[in-house]
Parts: sequence; C-alpha cells; structure tokens
Amino acid sequence: MRGQCDVAHGRTVPTPGPPPRILIMSAIRSSVRQRIDSGGTSFSFEFFPPKTEEGSRHLWDAIRRLEPLHPDLVSVTYGAGGSTRDRTVAITQQIAHETTLTPMGHLTCVGSTVAELRSVIAAYADAGVHHVLALRGDPSGGPQAPWVSTPGGLEHADELVELLSQLGDFSIGVAAFPDVHPSSPSLEFDVAVLKAKQDRGADFAMTQFFFSAGSYFRLVEAAQSGVDVQGGVRHGSNLRARRAVGIRESRSPLACRLSRR
Repeated sequence: MRGQCDVAHGRTVPTPGPPPRILIMSAIRSSVRQRIDSGGTSFSFEFFPPKTEEGSRHLWDAIRRLEPLHPDLVSVTYGAGGSTRDRTVAITQQIAHETTLTPMGHLTCVGSTVAELRSVIAAYADAGVHHVLALRGDPSGGPQAPWVSTPGGLEHADELVELLSQLGDFSIGVAAFPDVHPSSPSLEFDVAVLKAKQDRGADFAMTQFFFSAGSYFRLVEAAQSGVDVQGGVRHGSNLRARRAVGIRESRSPLACRLSRR
C-alpha cells in the first residue's frame, strides 16, 4: 500500500455547492467494517496492474487461484505519480463484473483535478465498486520526493475522503503508518491526520507494511478511535523493497539483529 502524510487542519474543499451524489447502492456486498465487526480473521489481497499481455494473463491466473479463499476484499494499486490510473480502474471494474470477489478501488490526488477524480469515482460507482481506498499518493519521485500540486486538484487525503463521502455511499479506507510516515514529525502527528480522515468519512484504515508488531499496536493504542486499523503484509526481503516505500532501515529485522551484537 502506498500513502502520504497529510497536514489535516484549517482547509476547506473548494466546491461551489453540495454536489449531487453519484449513486446510492442498495444491494452491495457486505462492507469491510461489517465483516471486521462480525469477528474472525480478516484479510485482503492487493494486485499491481500489469504492463504487458503476458502480465495480464499472470494476473488473472492469480485472481482465479485466490478467489476460492474468499478474502474480505481485493484491490489494484496505482503506480507512482498516478501513472497506472486508467489500467487500475479498468482492472478493478473487471474484477467487479467477472468475479465473486469484493473489489476496492484505489484513488489518489496525484496528477488529477477534482473533475478527473469525480470521473473516476463515477466509474467505480457505475461498476458497483463500493469500497475505495483514498490516498494522497506518492509523487512520481517516490514517497520522500517533494509534493507537486495539481492545479484544480486536491492536496490531502482527508479532502479526498470528504469528496467521496459527498458523491456516493462508499465504504472508505485510508492509509496508516505504524513506523510513522517518512515526512511526519511524530506518531502523534500521524494519529491527528488519521483522526481528520475519520472525521471526514473514513471507516477503516490499512497500514503500510511493518516489521515490528509493537509498532502496529502502538499506533492502534494511540489512535483509540472508531477506525479499524488493518495491518499490511508484504514480502520485503531486501533493502531496495524497504526503501521503495520509505520504510526506515532502522526498523528492519536486519538492523535489529545487528544492534544486538
């Protein structure tokens, strides 16, 4: 999962008036929040959009193999800088139409105007995609690169959450960071950001992957809110994988082992 830390206070979303809601979905698959509240183990899968026909075949082979496991949801990620937006939306729509899986659409602020975001939201709604993961998103240069504003766009994930809440009856997920986002000054700041997202309509959070369970539990305890914080798991066996998403090397198992010698 990718996300970006947001300064969450003192802003308003520049809309001329209450926008029409795109869709009120009456017959939807049960929401993530409902499944979590019912107890038991919750899990999901995230796919990367393929770049080739061969990659597409591999993706759909994986989807069909994983479908009998009945995950709570599946999602298709955006590339850095929103580079795979159209492919991400198309694959998410196809999952909704052609499988029994519950798809979650990714949506980021990167490189999109509010009008373009509304168009993507409408495409998800028309396909029956009820869950959306709302992220500020990584700049094209990576998680630690400077943020570049898009004229006519949004600056922060909580604004995107509010836009989704205004436009449809979505179950909205957001990002959370057990090891603190690279550009955040503290865990307390991250918790304040998470609370702002909740206040604007988010009802669950998914974390960046982490190596210490203690980091996750510290985040959950610090949040102490009604947002369900689901832990993210990813195979990250080398430093390149950790650096790609901004994980601090001091938090890795390798660094922990070295510190004990």
